Amino acid sequence: SHAIIILPNTDGIELLVCYEDEGVYVNTYGRITKDVVLQWGEMPTFRGLKFLCERNDKVFFASVRSGGASQVYFMTLGRTSLMSW
Repeated sequence: SHAIIILPNTDGIELLVCYEDEGVYVNTYGRITKDVVLQWGEMPTFRGLKFLCERNDKVFFASVRSGGASQVYFMTLGRTSLMSW
């Protein structure tokens, strides 16, 4: 599973691209904007994540299911990125 999350307060230019068990920050030009790789604390079982906030070494998301139920997921700062796109 993968998702593209538009980060707030970036005018739609900065994104968090999540794939399998990792995520990276990129801009709309495809360049990495933060030299980190994030890893899921618990893999989401479906798409439709909403960015909540960044705190210390974690990034938090909420998923909203039909009927109003929601669940919070987080990604933890992993190794620094060695990718150079």
